[in-house]
Amino acid sequence: MKWRFYALQLFFVVLVVIILLRLSYWQIIAAPGLKSQAQFQRLTSILLPSRRGEIISSDTFPLVTNQDSYLLYANPQQFTDFQSLTSLLSSSTSATLVAKLSGTKAFWIALAHNLSPQRKDQIDQAKLPGIGFEPEPQRFYPDASVSAHLLGFVGQDENGLPKGYFGLEGYYYRHLSGSRGKL
Repeated sequence: MKWRFYALQLFFVVLVVIILLRLSYWQIIAAPGLKSQAQFQRLTSILLPSRRGEIISSDTFPLVTNQDSYLLYANPQQFTDFQSLTSLLSSSTSATLVAKLSGTKAFWIALAHNLSPQRKDQIDQAKLPGIGFEPEPQRFYPDASVSAHLLGFVGQDENGLPKGYFGLEGYYYRHLSGSRGKL
């Protein structure tokens, strides 16, 4: 009878020692990695782009407008149907698509930029799991290059954000770009 009490007491002592060793491991050895993970989860912010303003002539003819386009992305953790997506995206081959999506731990990979709304609907009707879209406004110049020397153009700066260069796009950059949001 007495040995059962000592066995139970020994069991609880061993259990407490195991718990203390595990807690000390988390607080001493794994602390820097856990701290950086926690800061990344709490302090990550996403910039939300604003829609650029339009340039309209005095007779209300649009010189520069925005068109809706979409960014196609995939979640490699949920996506498996490479063949269906390859048939919908004629520009990319199956080998590059598989290489992009397999063997990664990412949850978001961009696949195609500037898809038209019709193309988006066509891909969306396939109802492929792990595929999504994000709006991506695109500048449209109705007169094409006829007035390019006057209007300028929108390109990307060193951070990959849209920026107006030359002409009216460059001169009125601050007025046309608006203010970005933050999430």
